[in-house]
Amino acid sequence: MDTGNLILSSSESIGDQGKAIWQSFDDPTDTFLPDMKVYIDVQSDEDRVFTSWKSKNDPSIGKYSMGIDPRGPHR
Repeated sequence: MDTGNLILSSSESIGDQGKAIWQSFDDPTDTFLPDMKVYIDVQSDEDRVFTSWKSKNDPSIGKYSMGIDPRGPHR
């Protein structure tokens, strides 16, 4: 499936996302893709935040962010 999700898996589990060792969608940064699912772990209290770049050539923190906080409403 062409979702944009980079999946690292062992040779025995190729194509089985349930047995992925690592997935890029588990560590989102600055890009939200169509059909992308963002998961949260309510046990870890870890935020999932997407933050814009300052400019096309400057990856420092920009003006915009969006995310999911497992402790409260969406931001």
